[in-house]
Amino acid sequence: MRLVPVRSLQTNSEIAVDVINNDGKLMLKEGQKVTPKGIEILEKLGISYVYIRDEYCFSGKKNKYTTKIDYFYKSIMQLEELANKSMSGAANLSDVQNAMYIAKQFVEDVLAAQDSLKISYEPNKLSVNPFIEQTIYVAIMAVILGAKMKLSKDKLVKLCVATLLKDIALISPNAKTSDVVYMQHPILGYKYLKEKYAIDEEILEAILHHHERADGSGYPNKLKGEEINQLARIISVVDTFYEVKINHTMLGNTHGVLEENIKKIFQKLDMNVLGYFLKNVEIFTLDSMVILNNGDIGVIIKNNDRNPFKPCVKIVKSSYNLEGEIIDLFDNKDLSIKHLTYYVS
Repeated sequence: MRLVPVRSLQTNSEIAVDVINNDGKLMLKEGQKVTPKGIEILEKLGISYVYIRDEYCFSGKKNKYTTKIDYFYKSIMQLEELANKSMSGAANLSDVQNAMYIAKQFVEDVLAAQDSLKISYEPNKLSVNPFIEQTIYVAIMAVILGAKMKLSKDKLVKLCVATLLKDIALISPNAKTSDVVYMQHPILGYKYLKEKYAIDEEILEAILHHHERADGSGYPNKLKGEEINQLARIISVVDTFYEVKINHTMLGNTHGVLEENIKKIFQKLDMNVLGYFLKNVEIFTLDSMVILNNGDIGVIIKNNDRNPFKPCVKIVKSSYNLEGEIIDLFDNKDLSIKHLTYYVS
């Protein structure tokens, strides 16, 4: 199945996963064909993307959650509830204390399955606003990355909680939205949580530093390298990956070569953390449709452990009579993925 932004959705596309609105109401059923009216309804409801199935979907895979961890469902739902409470300003002291317990359970689940887990982002059916979705996904991916780095269980719990609470100053009821306030939100969140909840200092420091960058280009204090809290360095790598995936998957960003864009952004981040990340990430989800730098269209059929930017693709449209050919981009140095697309035109 393939993820398609609603803005790019074509009529008669077959829905691969039930589309549910924020109230849990079924809007489009798996197997249903999309109509112009259906697209209009999706846009009005603010639903950004849907999964479709067509002749170019080869994996037969039906992931429910990112990182292939369907069995974490209960823990993730608890993380969602906590994130909602925290971001809305409704969390009390017992909720924050409970966060440590929930995070500990989740970390134990990840540690038990870490050998089979990859860091990936594949949107699912979480019926929450974009900030909450980002919070949950970044928390999941950050804990998996931390586990791959062999952080202690205690550190992983702190990492999970810091990720859940890092943007509390942006989404609380009293939050203001000016650029000045945005640049100060790590400080505001740090002070708010320190005064109200007396949270562990390492968690608070991670929240304070989560927008700092290893090259000194971040904010609010332009810290460099190891001046930045280790947990914050992990969060910044995963958070950046999420933003890149959103821009290329959800918003249809087609400017420049995808690999070059990602590498350019990643240059600002901690190289040690980034090394672990690149060894354990799946940049592309299976069945993603891509345009290569030679103009051919292919479908991702297998990710590549040797280089996450160089998956195996099956060519579905070619100017060089290559339809049906399976190409390992790692072994074909002249070929690269330029950008994502959604249909064969």
